[in-house]
Formats: sequence, C-alpha cells, structure tokens
Amino acid sequence: MDPEQVRRFAGELTRFNTDLQNRLAALTARFNAPGDTWQDQENLKFAGEFKDTMKVFKFAFRFRGKKSRRPRLLRLNFILISL
Repeated sequence: MDPEQVRRFAGELTRFNTDLQNRLAALTARFNAPGDTWQDQENLKFAGEFKDTMKVFKFAFRFRGKKSRRPRLLRLNFILISL
C-alpha cells in the first residue's frame, strides 16, 4: 500500500464529508424556506420523509464526531507498512 495514495484518499474523504455536510445544511435551509406556503397532506408526508432522511445523516455524522477519520486511516497505513 502506497502511503501517498492513502494520504490522498484520506484527504478526499475529509473533503467529501465536509462537502456533504455543507450540502445537507443548504438543502435543509431550502426545505424550510417555503414555510407556511405549502401545508397540504403531500407536504406533511414529504416533510416526514425528509426529516427521517436527515436523521439518518445526522446519525452517521455523530459517529464521526469531532475527530476526523483521517488520522485513523493514516495510522492504519503506517501499521500496514510496518508489517
């Protein structure tokens, strides 16, 4: 395993996570924007499904926590190189 490839992958993974969180925040803001203008049964159904989906993402990000996976990935690479 090439250490530089692992570093590049770890960097890409970090950028992906950050980008995904930013896009989810923007999407949530856009979802909340219509507010009172759309309050029918379809809206309620869609809102429930949207909120359930966002809960899944929040759950996944909670495991990520404040610590990045990048250091763990780099430590794993170091261990594999040492073998």
